Amino acid sequence: MNDRIVIFIKNNLEQFAELISMIKEDAPFVIVYISFDDLISDKYRTILKETSPAQLYFGVDPSFYTAMKEKLTRYIRSIFQLPFSHFIYIHQDPEFMHEPHFILGKSRAFYFSQQYEYQHQARYFIIHQLQLFENAITSTRLSEYIADSFKEVVYSEILEKKNKEIQRLYNQLEQKNKLDYLTNLYNRGALFNFLEKERKRTLRALWRLNDVDSTTMANRIPDIMLVYENKPQGILINHFGIYSILMIDIDNFKSVNDKYGHLVGDQVLKALGDLILHKNLLREIDIAGRFGGEEFIIILPETNAHNACKPALRLAEKFKRLTFPDNKEEPFSISLSIGISEYHPNDKTNDDIIHRADKALYYAKKHCKGTVVIYENVFSLPN
Repeated sequence: MNDRIVIFIKNNLEQFAELISMIKEDAPFVIVYISFDDLISDKYRTILKETSPAQLYFGVDPSFYTAMKEKLTRYIRSIFQLPFSHFIYIHQDPEFMHEPHFILGKSRAFYFSQQYEYQHQARYFIIHQLQLFENAITSTRLSEYIADSFKEVVYSEILEKKNKEIQRLYNQLEQKNKLDYLTNLYNRGALFNFLEKERKRTLRALWRLNDVDSTTMANRIPDIMLVYENKPQGILINHFGIYSILMIDIDNFKSVNDKYGHLVGDQVLKALGDLILHKNLLREIDIAGRFGGEEFIIILPETNAHNACKPALRLAEKFKRLTFPDNKEEPFSISLSIGISEYHPNDKTNDDIIHRADKALYYAKKHCKGTVVIYENVFSLPN
């Protein structure tokens, strides 16, 4: 049996029976919804023996998994003779009601919420699961490649080649886990890692800047740089020891989903991701990611809020020119609201700069949607 299979163990998952049925209707893989007692029967033992471990996932309730972990692990290992970790933890957690699904590190979890339509959540689960299958296949190939490599009598050139291939597969898998599946921008977890790196880099830059004598630095600039026609514009503190972020929100996005459907909404999100990734919009050092839902963040290293406004305005203008098709009505366009803030030395965490950018974004959406607002131009700086 070569089909990809997701087996939902129904114990404690009865409340999601309707949702699982919707997933089964549209999923490009096999969905099985059975009790644990049925799973360990001879019938399903035969099915599992014919299935590759990389093609198999179990959807389980976390509390049931915790109670039955030893028995379940022993049973699966008796079939595959190998450790097995392809479990998706399914439940409804009030702490995560604002997001329909998460992938947390190496553990995999999918949270369902009563606030979202079942049809919409079923589609997201399918996309989520396809990504897990793809990652599992990459991991399996990597393991097989490593195993085969050590079986050979390897000369130095062959060993070097195989090491490069192993590293390439590792990098490929690592990169996939950092990206948002729909927009190809960085996901929330990766975005926060980049924010923390940028904050630490900026702190080091401020420390170095504070330790430099301006006269000494001026004497070290080569004469040719003083007359170079394309020398950087502005003063040093506009670029060194500072960074800014753009907090971006798609205006009236909920009404797009309500009026045109979630598939059209996904097209809007993907179009914004494609636009942000366009090579002529941002610099190579700029970092963009999906913060959640229809909100995005772009990190602009070595850029103050005033200069950050320029790419923000370009992005808003280019996005506003896009049109999205609809079979029933005329094509429509939609605008972006953007809040900007720059790093302040008093910031203790990334939450500080995010909070300011979010306040600027809220101000834009409240007073005039489709505009760009700099926090420092509207609000007083915190002490």
